[in-house]
Amino acid sequence: MPRRLLSTTLTLCTLPLAIACRDAEPAAGDTSGGDSSSDDDGSSTAAVDETGTEATVTYYETIKLLLDARCVSCHREGGIGPFSLATYEDAAAWSGAAVAAIHAGTMPPWPPADDCNEYAATRDLDDEEIALVDTWVAELVPMGDPALEGAPLVDGDPGLTRVDLAIDMPEAYTMVQTPDDYRT
Repeated sequence: MPRRLLSTTLTLCTLPLAIACRDAEPAAGDTSGGDSSSDDDGSSTAAVDETGTEATVTYYETIKLLLDARCVSCHREGGIGPFSLATYEDAAAWSGAAVAAIHAGTMPPWPPADDCNEYAATRDLDDEEIALVDTWVAELVPMGDPALEGAPLVDGDPGLTRVDLAIDMPEAYTMVQTPDDYRT
């Protein structure tokens, strides 16, 4: 089994246990916790894991920017994605499934094939971005400090250079997932 596949498989298999252990209450008298601070809801904002090692990738400083640019347009409340990735809690809960879908090549979806054209503003993740997500999950999805949230990623989408004709829909339309809705 290739080393990268083995590493990803081990991460996905151990992630639920690791998250459960991270969220477990410390034993009475235990003062050795790795987190240096926590919010009122008990979630950690420190980027330090249980071993005292500082996280290299955190949600607010890195992962949120990737999700907002590539995933949240679909994976949001009311979006076409079957679950939301718009908050830290959402992203942490679905992190194992996200890594599996990224490595399987099913997420983020980008139907055009790159074999004969180059496309601007694709939703694809490059190898460096995939490695960041892998590291975040391997480090047990550290939240980081919301005050340190980075600037949104710029995809280089030039948008429309002109609009020749804008046509309003004659009636409101609400998309449905089941049955598959095909409109022209």
